Amino acid sequence: MTAVAGAVRTTLLQTQGTPEQLLFGVSSFVVFLLLLMLAAISYKAYQREDVTSFLIASIGFVSLAIGSVTEATYEFGLNDGYQTIGRDLYLLRTGEAVFLALGVLLLLLSLRRA
Repeated sequence: MTAVAGAVRTTLLQTQGTPEQLLFGVSSFVVFLLLLMLAAISYKAYQREDVTSFLIASIGFVSLAIGSVTEATYEFGLNDGYQTIGRDLYLLRTGEAVFLALGVLLLLLSLRRA
């Protein structure tokens, strides 16, 4: 976990972007970490209680975490221009929405089973 935080910090510091871009990257990373913590707590509950709902919720939180950093990962890692427009923007947002929808669906399923 520390190695991931160090790599993200290094990437953000190397990026000579605007304060808005830095805030976007940091806030996306914070949401990602919080969702991974929820996934870990849910998975530990699954191991302790052996209730499938906790496992489904854990997978849902991981999907939400992936969706929360999709755009930031593309902007900071793959797109040097920070100017995603047109079709690329729609594809990026669609991919992000698919992960978020899947995560919410899995959380709904886990609550229905509980």
